[in-house]
Amino acid sequence: MRWRMPFGQCCMLSMMCKCFVRVVLLAVLAAAAISTAQTVNNMQQICGALNLSLSQDAGSAVAGNNYGCLNSQPNAHWFYGKVGSSGDILLRMVANSDIDFATWGPFNSIEDAQSRASNGSLGPPTGCSYAVASEELVTINSTGQNDIYILVITNFANVIQTVALTTSGGDGSFTCRGMAAGCPQDSSR
Repeated sequence: MRWRMPFGQCCMLSMMCKCFVRVVLLAVLAAAAISTAQTVNNMQQICGALNLSLSQDAGSAVAGNNYGCLNSQPNAHWFYGKVGSSGDILLRMVANSDIDFATWGPFNSIEDAQSRASNGSLGPPTGCSYAVASEELVTINSTGQNDIYILVITNFANVIQTVALTTSGGDGSFTCRGMAAGCPQDSSR
């Protein structure tokens, strides 16, 4: 003889399963969003046009660094660029909500940049904006080939959002050649 669950109990169990799956899915998505935070020791290289994912509740920036105009540094995400062509580099960042930034450099290597940033010894930034805006313009003047620059973007709005980062002018540029932060240097340097 087969046991059959009454229809009402089956529906209740089915709804609980769907609810459980939704909760698990939301938890996985939230964890994935949080894991996109670029830390000082896990900087993402700026290379061409990028869509950068900024998480919320990513914590504050490293204590001790000089953040210039950034009165606060919530949800700090760290990036670096290696100069391919010398000159001025202009970047445009567009997001859905308020973002801010600071830049430092030049550094001789990504290891030097990471070391200074992680131990709180970055001096005054070379560029900075704490405007209440979802669009920011980054200007890095007089760069030299192979110089390394750091860009920290803070997600002041504390919402999960994407920032479109594009080159908007200047006669200098970041290269896509090089190495990822923490990897051995390549022979093209």
